[in-house]
Amino acid sequence: MKIERTVRLPINATETWELIKQTSTLVFVAQGVMTYKNAEALTSKWVVGNTIDLQPCLFGLFPLGSHIVTVVKVNEDSFTIVTNEKGENITRWMHTMNIKPLSSGGSSYTDSIEIECKSNVFLTQQFVKFFYGHRQRRLKKLAAAYKNKK
Repeated sequence: MKIERTVRLPINATETWELIKQTSTLVFVAQGVMTYKNAEALTSKWVVGNTIDLQPCLFGLFPLGSHIVTVVKVNEDSFTIVTNEKGENITRWMHTMNIKPLSSGGSSYTDSIEIECKSNVFLTQQFVKFFYGHRQRRLKKLAAAYKNKK
C-alpha cells in the first residue's frame, strides 16, 4: 500500500529542509501519539547508512516492539530524505520525505510511505494516515514557530 500526505508550510524550502534533516524534528512531530524509547541514540541529523531501532511506544504507554530505521538517502539539492524501515508487523516501510518551494515563498512537505505488512493491513493503513496527519499538523506548528522567531 502507498500513502501520501502533503502539507503547505509558511517557511521557505531551505528553512523547512533545516527542520526536516534534524532528528529532533521527528521526536517533536510524533509527540502526543508516539514516543521513542531509543530517541537518545539518534544522531542530531539524518545520515546515510545510519540504522537505529527506535522502539516506539503508542501514546508513550504501549510498546510496539522493534522499528528499525535505516537512512538510505539524504539529498541536499532535491530536499529529499529516504528511509527504509521495518518492524514487528511491518516487513517493508519505505518513507520518502520531500520538500518543494512554493511561489508564495512558503514550501510544501510531502510524506510518501510504501508499506507491506504481515497482517492487519486495513488497521495499519488507517493508523498510518492518522499518524502522518498528526505529524504534519505538528510540523506546521513547528514551522510557524520557526517563522515567528525570524
